[in-house]
Amino acid sequence: MLMQRRRDVVFLFLLTLTCFPTTFGSGATLPPEEIDALKQIGQTLGKDDWNFSADPCSEERSWLDPSTTIVYENNVTCNCTYQDNTVCHVVSIVLRGQDLQGVLPPELAKLPYLQQIDLNRNYLNGTIPLEWGSIPLKKMSLEDNKFSGEFAVLLQGIEKLVSIKRIVISSNGFSGQLPTKLANLTSLKDFRITDNNFTGRIPGFIKNWTELARLEIQGTGLQGPIPSEISSLVNLTNLRISDINGIATPFPKLDNMKSIRTLILRNCKLTGSIPDYIWTMENLKTLDLSFNKLEGYLPPTLSKPKEAVFIDLSYNDFTPAILSKFYINCGGEEVTVHVNGTHRATTFTEDKDPGGASRYIPSRDRWAFSSTGNFLDNDQDQDLYIGKNISRLTMPDSQLYTTARLSPLSLTYYGLCLWNGNYTVKLHFADIMFSNNNSYRSLGKRIFDIYIQGKLVWKDFNIVAEAGGTHKAVVRNFTANVTTNTLEICFYWAGKGTQSLPKRGTYGPLISAISVESDFTPPGDKKIYAGAVIGIVASVFCVIFLIIGILWWKGCFRKKSSLYCNSNNLTEKSDVYSFGVVLLQLITGKKAIVRISGSAPRSLIDWAIPMVVGGDIMDVIDPKLEGNYDIKSIQKVAEIARACTSPKSIDRPHMRDVVVELKEYIGNEKAFESESAPENGGCVDSGPVLTTSEILSCLSARPALHKIFHLYLMCLETESSSQRHLREVLNEKHSQKF
Repeated sequence: MLMQRRRDVVFLFLLTLTCFPTTFGSGATLPPEEIDALKQIGQTLGKDDWNFSADPCSEERSWLDPSTTIVYENNVTCNCTYQDNTVCHVVSIVLRGQDLQGVLPPELAKLPYLQQIDLNRNYLNGTIPLEWGSIPLKKMSLEDNKFSGEFAVLLQGIEKLVSIKRIVISSNGFSGQLPTKLANLTSLKDFRITDNNFTGRIPGFIKNWTELARLEIQGTGLQGPIPSEISSLVNLTNLRISDINGIATPFPKLDNMKSIRTLILRNCKLTGSIPDYIWTMENLKTLDLSFNKLEGYLPPTLSKPKEAVFIDLSYNDFTPAILSKFYINCGGEEVTVHVNGTHRATTFTEDKDPGGASRYIPSRDRWAFSSTGNFLDNDQDQDLYIGKNISRLTMPDSQLYTTARLSPLSLTYYGLCLWNGNYTVKLHFADIMFSNNNSYRSLGKRIFDIYIQGKLVWKDFNIVAEAGGTHKAVVRNFTANVTTNTLEICFYWAGKGTQSLPKRGTYGPLISAISVESDFTPPGDKKIYAGAVIGIVASVFCVIFLIIGILWWKGCFRKKSSLYCNSNNLTEKSDVYSFGVVLLQLITGKKAIVRISGSAPRSLIDWAIPMVVGGDIMDVIDPKLEGNYDIKSIQKVAEIARACTSPKSIDRPHMRDVVVELKEYIGNEKAFESESAPENGGCVDSGPVLTTSEILSCLSARPALHKIFHLYLMCLETESSSQRHLREVLNEKHSQKF
């Protein structure tokens, strides 16, 4: 990789010499007025190492430095072909990553042939000078500085800018509305305004930018919806829009974007289903449609994009309540500390799983975490989701801050098996990824939101600001109410803060440690039954999705057959689907994702249903049932589960039909006549109408289903109406039995 980058640098250097010939032995000279302009520009920028004893258009190192890196570049490029190769003009100034601490120079307007200005990753401030509007720029990059003011100022001389192809001003403090004059920039190919303070709506005039290949509008302050005119941008290869406010809107029409490789429409209030054409985009590599209000299912005819590497789906397991506290050393080893100077030793459990995009990691200590997203543009083959400090830390309990869990988008920790009640949540932070010196590396801003139990408790949390600097600890306390035995702590990146300081891909949530303790005296111990972990609920970011299954695509979560992804507004058919999954989990004793040694992980549906259809029912039955069952009973329940989990919602039965089917089966099963049943709980002749309560009483009398519904009673904690009704029936009929 390093050798490839060196070859790329040499190639670009030679290409520069070819495209913009310099004086190298030609005798061409730079006009004195442009030399004077460069002197003034250097003074205004704070650029004091230009050597004016050498020709600025020469190969002298202070003007054209071949040691270009990802973050550093120092090049002044000339075109020396004017007037029969006797006159040079400055056409490009690139000064990246040099900690320049001045302001933008108005004198740039004295370089009438300037086509490119690139001042990324410096410490510059102020606003864009009015004089810049007269420069015939083609490329302007001002990313990662301290600029402010209204961006509209640049457009005073719009007649000079009609040929501009690149505008990159991300991670500054520009404000105001996007001016309508931008509509005239019809040559634009790259427009990036992420992490600024704009107002107003995303304008519809973007339809004029028909040559646009890259558009980034993330955490800008702009309002939605995404304008329908975006469908005109058929040449886009990279589209990133996220975290916009406004009204809900249908999925935009993108079917003509045949070259799209990166598609991010995150938290854009999108509704409806994902269009089928998304799955036929042959060049699609990164797809992020998370945190919307999308619903529907992925069809069985789904054709996966050939190079897709990222899709975001998450899930959660509900378990019985047994805990009243837990402690996590995020990203690190198990450590024992005396928190806040007390004499009480507290052990924080290890959390060393490397994590990754769209990962859900359960712990044996009854907590779990899920991570979504991947770090974009960091030029690394493998993302790192654990940060490690390499300097000496002096704060109390420093062991808790030597590592941290990172995420580029959403990081959620779950406390499982908790007693219901109020808890004190302590979140430990220390930003160990930024430097604390006066360089551009210290300009990094890590900003994210904190949600507890789906409620926003801190918007735009900034660790460095709260702690008073980098490598300093800060602990923030919150109160949480647990009502369904599960605690959810979510950290969510809303597009704010820098993304390329000290290097690209440095952004998103960071957490060092978590402490959770009950505010009450917990009840006595409660017996936990084997196989009791059964629920599936996607809890990431306020229960955005109900997900039954996982996508695995080229090293990420992938699923070859259809899935059903629904919003938090559950429909009856998703209710039936989740009931079918619960039945399968009870029969098999397995979780939603089946991991068998020697083979790739598979969803429970993919693993079990083919065997059910093929008649291999014995291969899916939970060994813990120890053969104490009637095979026909198990087969019938498995067939009902298969129907409930049909890929198409239209093929799934209504819950009332499930009850009728159970009724008919029970009424016809003669084996029940010879089996004993609890008093008032067996299969009695109740006449033509058999209630759900009576059906479940009959089922629970069978040895196998007795165990199955026993577990169902112990574990079911969903909020869907039919499952809640079943739980109430079971509680009523079997509270004394179990």
